[in-house]
Amino acid sequence: MLVPDPWAAWSLPLTIPPYALDHQTISTVSDTDAFDTGLNERDVHDGNPVCVVCGYGAEDALDYCHIIPKDEIETWNELKRKGWIPNTAKSVEHESRNGLRLCKNHHATFDRYFYIRWVKEAKKFIFINHSQSPEFEEYHGKAILLDPDNRRVPFYTLFIIHECRVRGMNPFAADRPIESSFPYHNWTVRSSATSNNIEENPSTSDHRTLPLSQPSSAPQNNSSNEPSSSSAQFVTFTHPLASPEMLEEMVRRQRTENTWKACVMEGTSWEGTTQENIDKYSRLIGPTSEREE
Repeated sequence: MLVPDPWAAWSLPLTIPPYALDHQTISTVSDTDAFDTGLNERDVHDGNPVCVVCGYGAEDALDYCHIIPKDEIETWNELKRKGWIPNTAKSVEHESRNGLRLCKNHHATFDRYFYIRWVKEAKKFIFINHSQSPEFEEYHGKAILLDPDNRRVPFYTLFIIHECRVRGMNPFAADRPIESSFPYHNWTVRSSATSNNIEENPSTSDHRTLPLSQPSSAPQNNSSNEPSSSSAQFVTFTHPLASPEMLEEMVRRQRTENTWKACVMEGTSWEGTTQENIDKYSRLIGPTSEREE
């Protein structure tokens, strides 16, 4: 039985109509859908699984990392109740949108030293060395290897929860300005995933469009491994709970992303007639006549 989606009333724009196959099951929820297989197919560089932060690819040194720990079942259920992830998402342990491939070093420090922030305008996931640990400074402010158009890319609302925890572990660490062009680290600039789906964005002087951030005209405590141009623009990520309005906007935007729509599609039975499936799709994801701005 399909649990009613509390966010079904939201009108989410579509890019394609629903599957129109009479009396055919398109997809069903499966707790056995391999978590590691999903990450192996998604977190790759030149066809090989790698750490999405540093690019290290030795198989025996790569881990499967959960953004929300796999034993936090109640936290996962609360995120569903709040509408931060779809009701159709698999369990906290099996949902590949709750995972990353990380090297053992970055996995061991994931819950304490750094967080990852999604920037919609740049279509990039940004590494923030909030602890200011010297070993991670070369990645600070850089985009990591996650293809935003992948249907199994992590829900960025999960990174908000993770960020709050990292900030709690480093209560006296200051937020630092980073270049608003959000460049990729040298190892990943030419990766197949990024080159096919993401273009480098030039610096922008309009920082007001970046949610949960503050503009800055000059860097402070600049620790980049490359010198910054005097004309470069900077942005500072602030605490995600500092602005409830911007936080709600970020959560709302998550429901328009391909990964959310794909999760809803995967977790819904499509055994009706063509018209029944169209009606169900419109109810769960949005009317077919709309387009995302």
